[in-house]
Amino acid sequence: MSPEDKGTFELPPLTPELVEDDERLAAVADEVVRLDPTASRRAHEIAEHQSWLRDAVDAETYRLVLEIEARQTERWADLLLVVAAWAFGEGRRFPMAPGDGGGS
Repeated sequence: MSPEDKGTFELPPLTPELVEDDERLAAVADEVVRLDPTASRRAHEIAEHQSWLRDAVDAETYRLVLEIEARQTERWADLLLVVAAWAFGEGRRFPMAPGDGGGS
């Protein structure tokens, strides 16, 4: 997501304290996802497909599919925090000078 896509929400700096606090890190990650236009578009697509599925299967099957989807979402949310913490650690190990452009 580009800085222009962030809207008016100012993301906090990624500090060691933030990375170590799973709840705060999750809240920041949720906000990044909420503000991302691609994630928003996909959420609408998912909702549309869920509606089609609800019309195509019985209530019990639909409930089961939603439960499976919820567990998958939880797994990805957990992994997002792992990746954020890893990326932060790598950034501390290999800091870039401002304007460096990155890369090794």
